[in-house]
Amino acid sequence: MQVCRPFRWIRIVLTAGVLSILNVGLGLAQSSVPSPWTGRDIGSPAVAGSSSLNQGQFTVIAGGADIWGQSDQFHFVYQQVSGDVDVIARVDSVTQVHSWSKMGVMIRSSLAANAAHGYALVSAGKGTAFQNRASVGARSNNTYGPAAKAPYWVRLVRVGTKVTAYASADGNTWTTINSATIALGTVAYVGLATTSHNASAATTAKASAVAVQPLSLPSPQKATDIGNPAVAGSVAYSQGVYQQRAGGTDIWGTSDQFHFIYQPVNGDVEVIARVRALGATDGWAKSGVMIRETLSANARHASAFATAWQGYAFQRRVDPGNYSDHTAGPAASTPGWVRLVRTGSQIDAYQSVDGVKWTAMGSDAIPMAATVYVGIATTSHNATTPTDAMVDNLSIKAASGPGNQLPQVSITAPANGANATAGGDITVSASASDADGTVARVDFFAGSTPLGSVISQPYTVTWSAVPAGTYTLTAVAVDNAGGSTTSAPVTVQVTASANKPPTVTLTAPAAGKTYTAPASVAITATAADSDGTVARVEFYNGTTLLNSDTSAPYSFTWSSVPTGTYAIKAVAFDNAGASASSATVTITVGTAANKPPTVTLTAPAAGATYTAPASVAITATAADSDGTVARVEFYSGTTLLNSDTTAPYAFTWSSVPTGTYAIKAVAYDNSGASVSSATRTITVGAAPVGPPTGIVFQASPDHATLVTSYELRVFASGANPATATPVATSNLAKPTPAANGDITVDRSAFFSGLAAGNYLAAVRASGSGGMSANATIAFTR
Repeated sequence: MQVCRPFRWIRIVLTAGVLSILNVGLGLAQSSVPSPWTGRDIGSPAVAGSSSLNQGQFTVIAGGADIWGQSDQFHFVYQQVSGDVDVIARVDSVTQVHSWSKMGVMIRSSLAANAAHGYALVSAGKGTAFQNRASVGARSNNTYGPAAKAPYWVRLVRVGTKVTAYASADGNTWTTINSATIALGTVAYVGLATTSHNASAATTAKASAVAVQPLSLPSPQKATDIGNPAVAGSVAYSQGVYQQRAGGTDIWGTSDQFHFIYQPVNGDVEVIARVRALGATDGWAKSGVMIRETLSANARHASAFATAWQGYAFQRRVDPGNYSDHTAGPAASTPGWVRLVRTGSQIDAYQSVDGVKWTAMGSDAIPMAATVYVGIATTSHNATTPTDAMVDNLSIKAASGPGNQLPQVSITAPANGANATAGGDITVSASASDADGTVARVDFFAGSTPLGSVISQPYTVTWSAVPAGTYTLTAVAVDNAGGSTTSAPVTVQVTASANKPPTVTLTAPAAGKTYTAPASVAITATAADSDGTVARVEFYNGTTLLNSDTSAPYSFTWSSVPTGTYAIKAVAFDNAGASASSATVTITVGTAANKPPTVTLTAPAAGATYTAPASVAITATAADSDGTVARVEFYSGTTLLNSDTTAPYAFTWSSVPTGTYAIKAVAYDNSGASVSSATRTITVGAAPVGPPTGIVFQASPDHATLVTSYELRVFASGANPATATPVATSNLAKPTPAANGDITVDRSAFFSGLAAGNYLAAVRASGSGGMSANATIAFTR
């Protein structure tokens, strides 16, 4: 049986009618926010914004393409603030016009569309983020914060040119998103920024608890650089917390360079502070409390410091211009407490983990003037790079009395340089006293290994079954005030009968082997000991210990190895302490060539047609085999339409006028390589402008053999032609097709007789093989 295939498509030919497009302009909405606030649009968005304040809540209606790229469009509610500042807001809601519709707090260098700025935001669909433009006209940067939706808190803190962004669920506990160095002027614009991320639609966002707080020191405190460091210091103060940025070569030698927060104090004084955090620009970067005779670089001072890598210390300069002195304190890291007590010319230094129980670090007589400068001192120990310190709980008050005098302690047995036989016991004894209190205990150590603790005389411990080796013994006396003193060290040599060293062979990696960074290097070795056991095998790169393994098979995987040339060896130790090294193997870690990303345009379809003003959904997929996709840009020809930094990569191009457009996507990876998708051409045509007067359709392939007639069928817009009843029909008979297969029929009277409205038109063929209908096409009467 033959199947009737009357036609494949139809097209309506409009021979009359006019389509008019009316451009409607929107006037600038007025903002009603009280002084010192001002509300205005930035970057001339097509949809004007507005802002108002009612009972502590800001309501902002904002359009704008985005706050991103090299130029912004948004609505800004702001005030001008000079110097350092802390701005906080609770974003209550953001209407989702786009997943990147957003509201948050902003610090901006100017009201120009391409101004430098920092922006902590809550988006409608992308969570929280810190976005910033480092300088005027630069490209924007983005760091994601918590994946949260409104209501959520955001915050920015400016200290000099450094802006730090935070986010919080409750406005009390804050998560740091990131920091950036931004070229802000002395006076900046601070407030709420809102954009719809849609050129033709507005979002409505609300915020409450908006607070702008300039950061200044409480009186009578002041801050200054001492010794003219190359990098100027600064400080921001808020609710008892000092955020100090300091340069300076060091506080040491005969002259100092640092940043000082201080106030003058007369007479005896106690100063306490907690160092919460300190940047590691150098192992000897330091922050803590200081008592200083003058603000000269070579002045007398006493300081209790926390350092980046070197623990805590009591440092001082007894006479102007003389060399500094150092007494090591606990080998601890931040956070930690430091304390100085001045009584007459005596100054005592302490450290504490909790601010309650104090460990004495040292004491010295420093003859300063009656009035001294007391406060917080920080240095980066780096001439060109500043460090950041966070200090709180600063207390400066009159001293209630002299500080604690440290106890005295010395080891009385064994004698320094004594010899002993391996496997035997060694008795370690000490004498200890305290001039202004009592000895609470004496702790004994072999190197850093504790041997025991004694709380009363005689201060003696027995060290049992001592293996062969050379040992340094010390005793630490602790008094009833928590002060401690370490004895002079005593060296003991413990020897055994002749011992054969172990043997060791490096079995991997092979000599000359090459890797690609970041490399994972498997290191293995075999080891044996003919007259004992292997205690451990250590793996080295040059003189740097990588790892130690105490049981066979002896192995270690060295991960994330950067580019370079490395000398690998294994060192085996036996149970008697003897050691042997393997031969050294040289390996090379090189850099792999970057592979560009891949990108495919998934929409629109090639040859797709639209009716103006069109809304064109553009999507793409992208991947990078040896890194990450940094962004995908969408283009019409050479014109950048939008950029998306996260998958799914998508953009809706709105209000597209008539024309033919070449659409493509360009993907960039984290190393800067890029690739373009194939270009797809789409057409945006004009909308139908009036009722058609004629119908043109393609004749059925079976026109001559099976078709007896054609029928024009008109349905209401939105109807299903397969089940609906047509509102009108017209018998087209069986006209003769043109040479190209088109059949043209004049039905002006038929179309004119339809009521005004929107319709669907279709042509159906009838014949001996049955009836068959084509898909519909819309038109307007």
